[in-house]
Amino acid sequence: MERTRLPSYIIFCFVFLLLFASSCTNSKSQDKINEEPEKQNVNIDELKRALLDNVNDNIWYSGIYSQYYGFQNQKSEIEIYNNPKMPDMIAVIFKKKFKGSIYEEGFEHFYSLQVWKGGKGYSIAGTTMELKEDVLRERKKELGYTFYQEDFIEFGKVTEPEYPPIDAKREETIKDIEAAIPKAMDSWSFKKGIYKVFLRNFKRTENRTYAVIEKVNGKTWILNVSLPDPSEKWKPYGTKFFDISESEWLSYNAKQYMKFAILNKEIKYDGSPYASLEKPVP
Repeated sequence: MERTRLPSYIIFCFVFLLLFASSCTNSKSQDKINEEPEKQNVNIDELKRALLDNVNDNIWYSGIYSQYYGFQNQKSEIEIYNNPKMPDMIAVIFKKKFKGSIYEEGFEHFYSLQVWKGGKGYSIAGTTMELKEDVLRERKKELGYTFYQEDFIEFGKVTEPEYPPIDAKREETIKDIEAAIPKAMDSWSFKKGIYKVFLRNFKRTENRTYAVIEKVNGKTWILNVSLPDPSEKWKPYGTKFFDISESEWLSYNAKQYMKFAILNKEIKYDGSPYASLEKPVP
């Protein structure tokens, strides 16, 4: 019996369809790979050094008002999470409860620290406290965080922060901050008068520092000062003033900042040009 041969054009169409289907499948797979966010590596040693440093300095300047006050001389296992959709953010969950500031009245909580990786390294960007550890994990999951690694950290006794020596670059930064303070006072409609300025020292790894502005025979404020990354061209600027009479915590901060001031000078301020448009700061 003679076999029936398929016409050549049918064979060609069949092969073409197979190749087309294969191409589509590969294309979809490649698209999926390209859409997959890159999971960043975490430098664990650098991260832990930053946590120890940030927590130490926060307690040093805030004392019993620090939310990390109970971390002193404590150790804990930690869970580290990263977020493929936010590669600059890391979350650290502590598997041990800690006491917080005096405001927590001795209650212990599980802590989660949100850590930002910028041009100056790792720094704490936010803190969450919960009575149940699983609640912290669920929150991280909802925000797109995925488990990265377990590790261990040990906090010691709080010590005085160490600052680098003053070089030409730091002198330039200090002068830029000094020039930024009156501009911030303008924005907040400060009144004309004589003010004392105390600029808290800062580390190369810090993204901000603080200035205490004290009006002679008047009120005292703390000004947040943003510091640029080395790769950025913008200069330091003041962001927000806080009246220290609003809380004991702010008052304590101001005293500590003044003790460790890298700049201490008196300025004659001519008054904000916007004072007629807005109610000036008392």
